[in-house]
Amino acid sequence: MTELERPEPPAVAVREPFQLAGIISRLVAPLALLATFALCIFPMSDHDIWWHLKTGQLIWERGDVPRTDWYLYSDSNRPWIDLHWGFQLLAALLYGLGGANLLILAKAAINTAAVGIGWFAVPGPLSNWLRAVVWIPAIICITGRAYERPEMMSLLFLASWFWIAFRVEREPRWIWCLPVIQVIWINLHALFVLGLVIGGCFAVDYAIRLAADGRFGLRPVPANLRPRLVFAAGACCALAALVNPYFVTGALFPLELYRKFSIDQEFYSQRIGEFQDPLRFLSTVGLGNLYLNSELVLAMMGVASFLAVMMVAGRWSPFRVLVFIAFGNLALEASRNVNIFAITAAIVTAANASDVWLAWTSEATREQKSPRSRARPAARNPEPDLQRTAGSTHIRLDALSCGVMLLWIGTTVTGAWGRFAGEGKLFGFGERPWWFGHEAVQFAGRDGFPERAILSHIGLAATYEFHNAPTHKVLLDPRLEVSTIKTYQLQDSILELMARGDRLWEQLARDESGNLPVVILDSRNSRLAINGMFQTPGWRLVHADPAAAVFITESLADSLNLGPADYTPLLQPP
Repeated sequence: MTELERPEPPAVAVREPFQLAGIISRLVAPLALLATFALCIFPMSDHDIWWHLKTGQLIWERGDVPRTDWYLYSDSNRPWIDLHWGFQLLAALLYGLGGANLLILAKAAINTAAVGIGWFAVPGPLSNWLRAVVWIPAIICITGRAYERPEMMSLLFLASWFWIAFRVEREPRWIWCLPVIQVIWINLHALFVLGLVIGGCFAVDYAIRLAADGRFGLRPVPANLRPRLVFAAGACCALAALVNPYFVTGALFPLELYRKFSIDQEFYSQRIGEFQDPLRFLSTVGLGNLYLNSELVLAMMGVASFLAVMMVAGRWSPFRVLVFIAFGNLALEASRNVNIFAITAAIVTAANASDVWLAWTSEATREQKSPRSRARPAARNPEPDLQRTAGSTHIRLDALSCGVMLLWIGTTVTGAWGRFAGEGKLFGFGERPWWFGHEAVQFAGRDGFPERAILSHIGLAATYEFHNAPTHKVLLDPRLEVSTIKTYQLQDSILELMARGDRLWEQLARDESGNLPVVILDSRNSRLAINGMFQTPGWRLVHADPAAAVFITESLADSLNLGPADYTPLLQPP
């Protein structure tokens, strides 16, 4: 019998491992998404949610978005461009329906959806176990900042932009989804501009490839993606930025925020931890932070993927290079951008890895089909053995990936992962105990208390606003949209004088009638100011709990029949 007449091996011998491989492979992505969801389930611990919720409640009541500030007595006449208003309405609705637990579930679902869209954004033959290798550090970075904040909406829309960008060359009609996304995005979060960044990178890539016409290792532009279509869709995306309650001012507002991330970054990074750049953060905490390490690993994987795709596939993509550089620059500006960089880097790295994988498999196929290979004598057809070997390898790697994901889910739910990763993100619902100072700010909002308050740290001001605004106002809160450097400096000066027990700060804090505010100091970050207030004549501690201390003047305390409070709860901060 000749080689050509040799019967094929039984079908089950070849297909069985591939059937098993298919089942296991299909489990990798769902388990990765389940792990993402579980990692996002931890008690609320971000203070910003409270001013967002209060603003959403007031928008529901008043039927209009803020135009000037609602919460500060120091900057009360400043304009307030609140592009988060859509998120705030949604958050207030969810909180009213199901409290903190429903907010946590919604946050987990949105972040998981963003990862899911990003996971499937890159078409191609890339194996799921290799996608898992790319996405695990990205998921760590993303869930490390999985707070109840409007930036989670930006993650979702960012992933959607990439999903469309990787398909629009085959199906150009998808491009018309982008202006719709931009209209929704600008009314949920100020980072809508990131969509325009991706669009700009795509347009530059399109122009370069059009001029190169298949040369220089660039793919040619498909004939069905015409320049007129790209230009028209891009113009619609730019015009979509005007569809917001503030029109041109709202469209240009990201420029003001970028100034605080760049020109004023040195000032804000000294006062707001998330504004620190990763390199400074690295010098402070070393290599012991899991989230920083994951970001570094992801960056190195991204750079390596560009080198690999050039060496193996002989091609490169200006679009991927540009978005990697653009979002890498954002990550270097401030650690708060780690999740934005993570989802971008994972998608770009997966796209490069897919090209490398395709080049390798194509080369192997060409080698098998070459005349020299066919002329080589063989005892039997090696293809089934190659298929068995490849299938067996994939089964093992996909099974390993599934095992890692299951272990990850298990350790997350039991709390072991949260203890290992640090930052207190233990699996659970509700709020982190004694974290927000609800009792203290509610006490300070009672009848007879001053309607002005100085709070430290500024996150505590957000809780105060949730319970007491808009009738009660604060000197400074976390909203970069309104607060000025001058106000930050004023609060810094007041706290420094408080810490020294110097009553000169009272001159800086009196209102037009000469009245002094209530002072609320958190137990974790304001120890020096608390000690100073204890030593300041004329002031009395009237409330103390593990989260915060409340001070008012002795004359006011006597009029309200409030004696000195027990200070010992302050010795056990959360």
